[in-house]
Amino acid sequence: MGIINTLFTGIGALFIGILLGFIIAGIIGAIIYGIIKLRERLQKE
Repeated sequence: MGIINTLFTGIGALFIGILLGFIIAGIIGAIIYGIIKLRERLQKE
C-alpha cells in the first residue's frame, strides 16, 4: 500500500508542478507579448 500511495502522491505533485509551470509561463508570455505589441504601436506614431 505504501509504495502505491507514494507513487500517486509523486504523480500528483508532478502534475500540479507542470500545471503551475504552464500557468506561470502563459502569464509571462502574455505580459511579454503585450509589451512588444505596445512598443510597436508607440514606434509607429
